[in-house]
Amino acid sequence: MQVAGGRFTCFIERYDAKSKKLFRGYHSNSSMNFEDGTLLSFGGGRVPLNKDEWFNIDDVIEVFSLFTQNQTLPENIYWREIRVLDQNGN
Repeated sequence: MQVAGGRFTCFIERYDAKSKKLFRGYHSNSSMNFEDGTLLSFGGGRVPLNKDEWFNIDDVIEVFSLFTQNQTLPENIYWREIRVLDQNGN
């Protein structure tokens, strides 16, 4: 589980070690402030997000707390696979 961003502008990702796939969290409450493709800038770089991938810190805390306690993640957060390109662009 990993997160980037700040108080009202976060995104959440989880890595499934068995399938070696990366997933980004999204929800049904699309942001009214950001359009698809808006960049979230943070210390690690810039990531374009869909408007349903923006989370506030309270959502992030809930997900991390449940994850660290080996509990079921919130049902109102869904996960879509994110394809990560290698150095060759594949």
